[in-house]
Amino acid sequence: MTTIYSALNQELIGKVNIEDQEINEKLTFNSDLVSRCRRHSPRIVNTLKGYGKLLEEELQLVDMRQVHPAGREITNNDTKEVLPKGFQVRSDINIDTGNRDAIAHDISQNDWDPYQPQMILFKLPKEYRYVNNDGIEVIWGILDGNHRFDAASQQLQERIIAWLVDMPLNKIRKYGNAEANRQKNSSKPRSNQDIADSIKVDIKDKTTQLYKDYIKAKEYEQEVRESDDPNSIPKQKTVEQIVKEEINDYNVHANTSGAVYRIVVHESDIVVARKDYDAERRELYISEHYPEYIKVTGEQWDYETPQGVRIILIESTAERYLTVAHKICKMQGDKDKRPIGILYSLAKGAKVTKENRDNLRRQFINQIYGAIEEIGLGYESVFVDKTAIIPSFECLPELADELETKRLIRVI
Repeated sequence: MTTIYSALNQELIGKVNIEDQEINEKLTFNSDLVSRCRRHSPRIVNTLKGYGKLLEEELQLVDMRQVHPAGREITNNDTKEVLPKGFQVRSDINIDTGNRDAIAHDISQNDWDPYQPQMILFKLPKEYRYVNNDGIEVIWGILDGNHRFDAASQQLQERIIAWLVDMPLNKIRKYGNAEANRQKNSSKPRSNQDIADSIKVDIKDKTTQLYKDYIKAKEYEQEVRESDDPNSIPKQKTVEQIVKEEINDYNVHANTSGAVYRIVVHESDIVVARKDYDAERRELYISEHYPEYIKVTGEQWDYETPQGVRIILIESTAERYLTVAHKICKMQGDKDKRPIGILYSLAKGAKVTKENRDNLRRQFINQIYGAIEEIGLGYESVFVDKTAIIPSFECLPELADELETKRLIRVI
């Protein structure tokens, strides 16, 4: 009889002694594979800093009957509280069947890469352990590897290869999204929504440091708002800074951190000094607060109100004022004389304060009317007075016969 499972503390062992269960060496997950994974698979000890610790220094071959599947309901035996999604770390608990089936195919071919990261299991707290129908105590939860576990189950494997860790429950979600499900570590990488939802959960959890930091920042901002002399109050971190620092903990690329931040502040009760909007958030605001607005496509405007007002929805950033000016001019030229409304948000990342917000909002209007005036003057000088300096027009070469000449194409 072959055994690989290490000698863990006996308090983890259920009604059936797992040590007595023989390893089926004919299956993919066997003694030889775990030995190769131990030699080649990346270690995770550095990623656990600040989260938890390894229970075993080497990868283990774990009986799958000891593992509670991710996304499945589990009950706290002490409080009787039910977690309907178990310890699910992602926002979407649905199995990506394409991803799962691809893994299952590899398992069916005994094609398991020992150089890739392996699954991670965490020790269930005593109040969540239970004995299953096989008389085996379920003592592990899946921290990383839901699709791999599901694929192994599909292929009737008996064991899986995994790291065993001890981690507080209030660290599970963050670790899963900040480390395990990063692009380089996962076949189904985390989404912005996964990260944002993880932060939203932690910021409400009174046991987390994030909750404590948020409350402190919230109280500080409240004190500043109510003070007659805000400058006399020692500077502290704002709620915005706390949330953005937390996002950085997830190793988020700078290009996507803003998107994660907007999800957090728009989909929670978090009080921040300013909520900025992207295109999706602007549309969500309309659908939530003005559901009577009718979405329009193929026109210069985006919505129509029940009263017939044509609404342009836009962000006042970069050269967008030119876009609005052009739309307004085109809307003047047709037979539709219904009113026009411009609904806009200030630029993402703009430094908006109570002192400058009115000027920034007025500036966009001035830019629009300035552009309309320039368009009008330009039309007069080109087509009426004929005093304008007429530009020349040239096109870049595009087709094969044009590319041979390497010359610009004059358009007359």
